[in-house]
Amino acid sequence: MTSDGTPWRPLVHVEDICQAIMLALTAPKDAIHNEILNVGDDEQNYRIRDIAIIVGQVFDGCKVTFGNPSGDNRSYRTSFRKIRCHMPEFRCKWPAETGARQLRGVFTQADMTDSMFNFRAFTRLKQLNHLIETKQIDENFFWQTADLRHSADLVENRR
Repeated sequence: MTSDGTPWRPLVHVEDICQAIMLALTAPKDAIHNEILNVGDDEQNYRIRDIAIIVGQVFDGCKVTFGNPSGDNRSYRTSFRKIRCHMPEFRCKWPAETGARQLRGVFTQADMTDSMFNFRAFTRLKQLNHLIETKQIDENFFWQTADLRHSADLVENRR
């Protein structure tokens, strides 16, 4: 890691989100009407460094190192008390380690290579740079007209 990993992030598995949606669809109206609920579990708030350590333990060949504290110390440590009050039957079933093991299995099954994993389309900033360089979007992130996109395709094909 390039930072020290001290900021907090809540993690929630998509299957836990699906469970919350299903429970909300069948919950009594007075329990959820006009309510905004954070979906997750207080136990699933992690420091970024702890997430990196979990990933390093689950994926073979990973060596986790940490950098210096970063100027960007935004933390998102979230309370999930409200969802427990409004939908007491909701419980997260996927801690970070279990989710990481599931991802390792998916990557293995898909025969995920480093080049596939690092492909620009899977990293927002890399993809935005590509779209700007090929003039598909402008510097304000607006899509260019079809004529400009066609010209960018021609340029890309010449490379």
